[in-house]
Amino acid sequence: MSLKIDRFCLIIGAMKSGTTTLFSYLNEHPEIARSYPKEPNFFASDENFAKGMTWYENLWDFNPEVHKLALEGSTNYTKVPKFPNAAERIAAIEGASFKFIYIMRNPIKRIESHYAHVISSKTTKDNYTYIPGSIELRPNMIDTSRYAMQIEQYYQHFPKDSILLLDFEDLKNNLQQLMNEVCNFLEINPEFNYSSVQPVNQSKGKTIDGPLWKYVAPAVHYLPQTPKKVVRKLCSQSLSVKERLTEGQKEFILRELRDDLLKLNQEFGFDTSKWGISF
Repeated sequence: MSLKIDRFCLIIGAMKSGTTTLFSYLNEHPEIARSYPKEPNFFASDENFAKGMTWYENLWDFNPEVHKLALEGSTNYTKVPKFPNAAERIAAIEGASFKFIYIMRNPIKRIESHYAHVISSKTTKDNYTYIPGSIELRPNMIDTSRYAMQIEQYYQHFPKDSILLLDFEDLKNNLQQLMNEVCNFLEINPEFNYSSVQPVNQSKGKTIDGPLWKYVAPAVHYLPQTPKKVVRKLCSQSLSVKERLTEGQKEFILRELRDDLLKLNQEFGFDTSKWGISF
């Protein structure tokens, strides 16, 4: 099957490590076409993958005379073992080339942000219990921070020079240098001015369902959407930005991640000392 698009850049993670901010910057570049939505999860979702490459290509308004790359940013592509097939599925696509960007963050801060994201999503599928002042750890939070394990999935199928490893701290503190590195990696014009784009803060102003909602929800289930939203808002509460891991949880996480972080340093050449983590 001949593809309409044969050049892709995938921001594959890590979740809550600045992927949306980087995606927003690259979206401004005239040589980049972005997907709608940002995270189609095509290669992670069995349901979406079954729709086929024609469905996937239609997520872009791609002009080969203008655009060098089709950009998407599905962070589920680095959530092994929860989504185990992404790298293998990408590698099986014939007639297209892929470049990957993977941004990593201090795992303690990433997990805290991951928790805030899940709690504020107003979904119950993960059945989290929100207790102010504490964080309920789940295995997938730690697995998503096993950066070496996630990268290895791609190194098994793609050359190392097709995968760019970045540090979230550089996105915050050395933006111009980081964007130059990204542009050179993608072989697009590094002189483009990104100054009009503001960093994205998705956590600001988020709310969660308050404890009253689970009692009220069955009673308002059949109400029209507008009054139901009003009632839900009245039952909501602001998500505290003060939720932090305990010292005991931090020690547990770092013990769990020790071997992975050592591999990240020693085998993949990624310096974690900027995170204040050393063994």
